[in-house]
Amino acid sequence: MGTSAPAGREAADRAKLAAMRLLARRPRSVRELSDRLGQRFSDGAVRATVESLRETRLVDDEAFARWWTDSRTGSRPMAAAMIRAELARKGVDADVIARAVGLVDDEANARALAERLCGSIPADDFEVFARRLAGRIARRGYPADLVRSVVREAWERRGAAPARSPLPRGL
Repeated sequence: MGTSAPAGREAADRAKLAAMRLLARRPRSVRELSDRLGQRFSDGAVRATVESLRETRLVDDEAFARWWTDSRTGSRPMAAAMIRAELARKGVDADVIARAVGLVDDEANARALAERLCGSIPADDFEVFARRLAGRIARRGYPADLVRSVVREAWERRGAAPARSPLPRGL
């Protein structure tokens, strides 16, 4: 009986060390960290570790959601709806997600993304240009009506003749 308390303490220490290694790579949500630790450690060790890290604010879903949102709206912006879905999959509470994603400007981000991407797309044929640019923007989660207007704006900004044909089907 005398060995179970030190063994339990040793497991908790190992779990905390593993958690710190995970957190050194990038912030994690409470559920994400719990799930990862749960693959290697007992429920008790995981609960104790996560609670300890929450008390010291090393694990904080609010801060994680802000960090995730900032990272997803950086150089390759992603739509708020897609960020919201990712955070939900990571176990972040809906109210926390709403606060973190609330200031994301999909229109500005879609335009910035189009501006960055359109230089690598040939501009001699509107349909080819539109299909390629629209596909790349749409895969980042932006709604179709926004994608259409951003593609037209990007085409016109390049100084190309106004598009005479409608955007390709499905856009």
